[in-house]
Amino acid sequence: MMATIFETEYNWEPYLKYGTRQFVKRKTVIYNQGSIGDGFYYLHKGLVRIVTSTVKGRKRILNIVVPGQILGIQSLDQYAHFTTAVTVKDCVLYYFPRDQFKDLIMIYPDLRNLFAQTIIHKMRILLEGIKLNTLSSEQQIAILLLNIYDDFKNYKV
Repeated sequence: MMATIFETEYNWEPYLKYGTRQFVKRKTVIYNQGSIGDGFYYLHKGLVRIVTSTVKGRKRILNIVVPGQILGIQSLDQYAHFTTAVTVKDCVLYYFPRDQFKDLIMIYPDLRNLFAQTIIHKMRILLEGIKLNTLSSEQQIAILLLNIYDDFKNYKV
């Protein structure tokens, strides 16, 4: 559940003109687990919760996306999303369709590294979620508190 330097400190301003700005109200589903993706989102303002459904049908929070991060990129290959994204509060998002992404990479080749690092980061989040299930409740709470510190650089809880 960590925000990473490569996402939060990357300057997206030059690229926003290529996306479609969307204003999304709180508690709105951006995409559903199982739906076919055809683009990705950049979160400009707000918070988005990334959840997955367990085999038993319960929702499990995997990540909280903060402004400056991207989401939904794992489905640029047009396979189904393996998570659901829900806004926690009113958000401003920029949507970049798959074809626009191809053009963006051609114009700005340095974005390839950002996207590769982001996909690796999202896969690690999923693996950490699986690993978390094997720990005791106390260990899970300790790890979640450490992740909150890492995300927000704040020891206060």
